[in-house]
Amino acid sequence: KNKGGIAVDYLEARTYPGPIMNAMLVYMGEEQAGGEDAAIEFLMQHEDLWSSWVSADAAAKIKAGL
Repeated sequence: KNKGGIAVDYLEARTYPGPIMNAMLVYMGEEQAGGEDAAIEFLMQHEDLWSSWVSADAAAKIKAGL
């Protein structure tokens, strides 16, 4: 078992499909967006992806914060 606990579990579960990553890079370039803006855009546009990386409770809190 890993010694990193839930942090390692999260990192192992997190994947960014190439087309989504490319779209985010295009968004950042076209909108001259920084990392924080890109992160918010990603969270708003790709809930189906990121919500599988976190608990249901965490996903609900993230959605409420958007």
